[in-house]
Amino acid sequence: MLGKSPLPYFQDLRVEHAQALLHGGMDLEAVAAQVGYIDGATLGALLRQRTGRGVRDLRADLR
Repeated sequence: MLGKSPLPYFQDLRVEHAQALLHGGMDLEAVAAQVGYIDGATLGALLRQRTGRGVRDLRADLR
């Protein structure tokens, strides 16, 4: 957490958790609800912002 304010720190934790759930095959809307976002679009935008990759690309890593 060193050098980060609380919001970016918690967003990073949410992104890590969301990525794990997506890799487990969970639907984006369900993942969003699980990690505390109102919808999949909001989570998808955060994932793209934090990782530089969209949900489809993140899921493709599984193949």
